[in-house]
Amino acid sequence: MRILPRMGDLVSFRARARLEGVTLLLLLWVAVPLKYLGGHPELVRILGPVHGGAFLFFLHGRYVLVDSGRVPARDAWRVLGAAFVPLGWLWSERRLRALDLSTD
Repeated sequence: MRILPRMGDLVSFRARARLEGVTLLLLLWVAVPLKYLGGHPELVRILGPVHGGAFLFFLHGRYVLVDSGRVPARDAWRVLGAAFVPLGWLWSERRLRALDLSTD
């Protein structure tokens, strides 16, 4: 049973990592400053769950890739660690692109 879309698994996962990274940046660099400096907590209430959902979507994709054997466990752990760092998704993007090219 195919869980990921038809496009390549790594391409789909790279999109998930990008989505997770962008929502983290929006949360940390837009919503949180507006909450504490501008007194507008509404955006955090919206973006917090959106980022949480994107992170779960990312975790699911990571699990599927590791389970399929397409990504070495070492790289999967590094990508997961990068997900906790703002702009870490850029490193993940580069690493996953290199893995995708090496499997062609």
